[in-house]
This record gives sequence, C-alpha cells and structure tokens, in this order.
Amino acid sequence: MKKIFLILLLLITYITGNTQIPTPNPADGNTYCVNDTKVYGDENIDPLADYVFTITPATPFNLISNGDQIEVTWSNSGVYTIEIEKTIGTCSSTSQAVITVNPITIPNVINEVLCQGSGTVNLSAIPLGSNPVFSGIGVTNGIFDASGLNPGVYQIDFSSVDINGCPMIGTGSITITQPPISPIIFTN
Repeated sequence: MKKIFLILLLLITYITGNTQIPTPNPADGNTYCVNDTKVYGDENIDPLADYVFTITPATPFNLISNGDQIEVTWSNSGVYTIEIEKTIGTCSSTSQAVITVNPITIPNVINEVLCQGSGTVNLSAIPLGSNPVFSGIGVTNGIFDASGLNPGVYQIDFSSVDINGCPMIGTGSITITQPPISPIIFTN
C-alpha cells in the first residue's frame, strides 16, 4: 500500500510541477499590434496530450513548455487563424482562433527650417494620436524653442498611440540656419 501511495504522490508531483499555466483568456477575436508577442495554448494543458499548432497565413512561432504552447511575435499586420490539434491516443480534437494584427502607424513629424534666434514653434505630427510626446534638444511641452541654439539640424522624436491602441513612433527635424549677413546700405 505504501508503494502505491508513493507512486501516486510522485505522479501528482510530476504532473503539477510540469504543467504550464494555461493561456488566461480566450484568444478568438483578439486584436494586437505589429511586434506584439503573445503565448497561445490549450486552456487546460494535458501532459498526456500531443499538440500540433498551425497559423494561417503561415507565420513563424516558437514551441514552448514542452510543445504545449506557442509564442508568436506578430511581425506583419493582417487577419490570422491559429489552429490547435490536441491528440490523446487515437482521439483528437481541433480548435481555431481568429486574430487581427493592426499595423504600426508611422506619423509625418514636423520638418521645418528656422532662422537662428527666431523664437518658438508649436510641434506637429500627422496623425497626432492620443497622448503625444515630443522630445529633443530645445523641446518643452510640444514647443521647440530656437532661442540660444546654434545653427544645425535638431532631431525631433515623437511617440503616441493610434486609434487601435498601437504605438506610433516617428522622427522629424528642425534646421536652424544662420541669418544672412546684414546688408550695407550705400548710394551711388
């Protein structure tokens, strides 16, 4: 009796120690952004089952947790179908989830030429998105101040979130030029 109890205890310890945490939410209908990395698998991973995953259109993925789950970095926008086939012995079942991956929006960020000492410029990007942030030398609260800056090209970095909740990152520039040499007034 002790031997059976010990074997049962070891089996339970093995199964609970090697079972991965299941994917916490149903995946069907989820929307992500390009470059998001997600893990997919059976809600209740069965250590006695064999799993086969496919993604259509074909997208690379990594098998993780003894092949019970996959990790996908969505590198292209589009609509994808993930299929998982679960087999135990001679019986199998299949499930599918449709995933939408939104593209990254690349905004058109300000590119402007200013004369040295010409003051301030309100920065802009199209689209602006929500929670826009501009940064760079001479930038404070979305305003570029050319006062005191030497002639040259100043990079303006921009980040925001688009209408799909995806990140928007872009760069622009403001070029400060020297004013022309003051004219000399003369007469003939």
